[in-house]
Amino acid sequence: MVRNVCAKDLLASKTPAVSIMSSPVATVSRNSLVERAADLMVKNKIRHLPVEDNDGNIIGVITTTDLARYLRRKLPSTDPEILDAIYAFDEPYGTAL
Repeated sequence: MVRNVCAKDLLASKTPAVSIMSSPVATVSRNSLVERAADLMVKNKIRHLPVEDNDGNIIGVITTTDLARYLRRKLPSTDPEILDAIYAFDEPYGTAL
């Protein structure tokens, strides 16, 4: 929204969602491994990944911040610079990874 509406000086109240939405939408199954989610996010250059249930309904969203928190818990010896880079990727204009 920031990049596609505010930065272009458009009015959010007059801009249809279809004009700024991502398509096609990358999703991950609720049963997918964290590694799969991270791969999809990096390959598609996205910071938010919808999670689907077994019927294809969106039941949540994984963010790069979620991934960084997971890594911090699971890999306490991870280099702090790596975790900082992951967190930076979640900033609105971040370009890490």
